[in-house]
Formats: sequence, C-alpha cells, structure tokens
Amino acid sequence: MTQDFDIEALVAGFPSSMVHKGPQPGVYEIKGGSKKERRPLRVDFIQQLFGRFPVRLIWLKGLNKDVRKALGTPLSTSGEAGIWTLPDAVSLAQLFDGLYKGGWAMFFLPNPPQQVQKVPEFLPIKPEEALSLLRTFGASVGILSWYDDIDWLIVSSPQHQ
Repeated sequence: MTQDFDIEALVAGFPSSMVHKGPQPGVYEIKGGSKKERRPLRVDFIQQLFGRFPVRLIWLKGLNKDVRKALGTPLSTSGEAGIWTLPDAVSLAQLFDGLYKGGWAMFFLPNPPQQVQKVPEFLPIKPEEALSLLRTFGASVGILSWYDDIDWLIVSSPQHQ
C-alpha cells in the first residue's frame, strides 16, 4: 500500500504553476490558484492519501463547534490546539468546508502511533520544523495549511521521495 508511494508523482497532480519545490527533498509548497481551482485538486490529493495510508491525524486550533462535534474526542491537546484521528467515513468535501480559514495540518501514517505525542500549540513555519513534527508523529506525509488556507506546505519522509 505505501511501499510504492511516490510523493512527487502525487504532487504532480497540481498544475506546475502552483508547485514550488522546497529547500529539502520531499518538501513542496502549493501556492496560488483560485479557491474554485484549488478545492477539487486538494480534495483529490487528500483522497489519494486516504487510500494509501490507513491512519490519518488532523491538528486543529480553535475549531468551530460543528467540526469539533464531527471529530469527537481529541487524542491529545495543548492550549486551544488538539489532534484527532480522521475516520474512514469522513466526508472530505464537508471537512474542507469547515477548514476554509486554514490553520490546520493533516498527517498520514502507515501504522497507528506507538504513543500519542504532545501536540504543539502552534504549527511549525519552517520546512525543517515540519519534517521534525512529521517524524515525531511517525507520519509518512504531512500537509500544513496556513491561516488563510491559500498556501500549503507538504512534507514527506525520506522513503517516499
């Protein structure tokens, strides 16, 4: 399922004008495009990750009541931030509707985490910090959406580059 996974091939589903390779291998910034153009590409990207990774986590801060109710009890919290498991049955289109302000991150894991890690209260900004958080959670891929939800930072572990 995850052995033949290639993050570069998956990122290639975005128009080349939106993809900017980061300073390290396996790091990409997805920028630009209209909301109408971005949304279906992003839903497709995440659906493909859902199909490849059986464990999905989402980091959120200050989320609205509807999203909180849909996700249930967090695995871990820190201040106003928390991390939840995303179930197979989650509607990505509906989830995206609740995440339009940005300020969230998703992590995709091949196996459940050995232990629940302390959740950072704030998202990392630098790619190397995002890669460190990826390792902390034991994730293969991470998506960090900034607070306007226009730009994404995508990071992947070395075995998927």
